[in-house]
Amino acid sequence: MRAVFIVFFCVILYHNGSAQDIRINEVMASNSSILDEDGDTPDWLELHNFGSAPILLNDWSLSDRIDEPNKWSFPDISLLSGDHLLVWASKKDKGEIGFAQQLITQGDSYKYIIPNSTTGTNWIEPEFNDTSWATGSSGFGYGDDDDETQVPNGTISVFIRKKFNVDDIDAIKELILHMDFDDGFVAYINGLEVARFNINGNNPAHDAFAIDYVEASLFQGLSPNRYNINGFENVLNEGENVLAVQIHNNVVTSSDLSVTPFLSSISTNNALPKPDERLNLVDSELHSNF
Repeated sequence: MRAVFIVFFCVILYHNGSAQDIRINEVMASNSSILDEDGDTPDWLELHNFGSAPILLNDWSLSDRIDEPNKWSFPDISLLSGDHLLVWASKKDKGEIGFAQQLITQGDSYKYIIPNSTTGTNWIEPEFNDTSWATGSSGFGYGDDDDETQVPNGTISVFIRKKFNVDDIDAIKELILHMDFDDGFVAYINGLEVARFNINGNNPAHDAFAIDYVEASLFQGLSPNRYNINGFENVLNEGENVLAVQIHNNVVTSSDLSVTPFLSSISTNNALPKPDERLNLVDSELHSNF
């Protein structure tokens, strides 16, 4: 028996099997206020399992066309008894729920150094021996009273390194670096550059200056800068990884310097803590292809 439920504006919930206790509970066909995880306002619909048992959705589909009932298929997830599930009608075609998770956050322990001409460039590599470096918690810097680990006033640059683990690269759908910094930085994962702002040059020298003055965000109540790491699957290792960041001042007489990195992922696994709320990262939701 085929179960088809049709709602106004021709939204079809289709299941090739016996009828079950699930229905479209609500439709928003002109959304202007509710944001998805990308900050957009697409239309949406909500499913409700009004039955007494969980329902596996992998044989169900949605469509906006009667002659094409299998236009968008649900992933292999269950809707528990009494639960609701929102699906965005956005054309983004996202068929997996991704969980926002924290890999590195403020206050984590790093190895760090105020570099000089003997520091070299191999410090960004995962196999670099940093046992002689100092240990401190992020953020690093001086001025503004926003730094956990203080460095001397007038410091031109600080190099920091942090190890982190990844258990399953295939489970990661997005890798996001947030940086709270003043004034310029370059960030690397496993020796490969993944983000930079306000500084020139390949592996900038210890005495290089940032191009301009940039004020840190968090102590002002603002969110840090976001950098999506494209091609992360070619950067990460399964197991141990290293995030390395160099932060640079724009002048010796600067009143402040700071760096606080955050590394987060959107993953199909849900085993790690949630990211800092100030990053405004949310779980990735289901999006239909219409």
